[in-house]
Amino acid sequence: MTDIQVSLFGSATRTHCWSKFFEQFTMNKVKYEIIFAGPVKPDFELPSNVSFIHIDPDTGPVHCSSAASKMCVGETIMLIADDTILTPYALDIMYAKYKEENDYKCMIHPRYGFGPESDVTEVNEETHLPGSTYRIGINLLWSRKFFFELGGYDNRYSGGAGDCDMQMRALSQGGRHVYAYGAFAQEDLSYVDNDTFSLLRAWQRWRGREDNIFMKQQWYPSGSLLNEPTTPFEPIE
Repeated sequence: MTDIQVSLFGSATRTHCWSKFFEQFTMNKVKYEIIFAGPVKPDFELPSNVSFIHIDPDTGPVHCSSAASKMCVGETIMLIADDTILTPYALDIMYAKYKEENDYKCMIHPRYGFGPESDVTEVNEETHLPGSTYRIGINLLWSRKFFFELGGYDNRYSGGAGDCDMQMRALSQGGRHVYAYGAFAQEDLSYVDNDTFSLLRAWQRWRGREDNIFMKQQWYPSGSLLNEPTTPFEPIE
């Protein structure tokens, strides 16, 4: 029986920035772990609560994240990238909200933007789900049990939208988004102009845009959110 409350996981390649990434979580009171998977090995010793899965040849961000998710042991899990910045105590706030809801199918949603003064949570049209009051969540915290009841990620996604598809399947099975208003997530924009490899890996090499198109065809091809996808889920074996 594990005492880990939050498992952070994902596909990551910016090993030179990991120390900065790890440090932001140390003030939280919840017990957490971090599991990354990807093609770039770190050349330094990882903290005791951090694990790395080296995957070579590179299978892409979604499949690497899937491998990392299967190593998680926490009560809750959160998909995260190594260029994500969360506000102080965000893990504590989100986990407390999850426990308060007392519903293992709730997905806790931080607000997000491109800096504390740039909250785009309610105005980003790309995240709006047609015919629904919900929006696609960024850095959701949700039950590991529910995540794997849904089967994890769909094998047909490579570099983007796999997590969006997961959320659609969750909503179709009684899931719901719940805001944790005291938590805020943003992308560290200092990486954008200096990390071509990671950006190309997600959006060009591994079909990020194509994944987005496929996800929309699966879930709202006519402009309204469906109760089930147009083609059946295909798990990653």
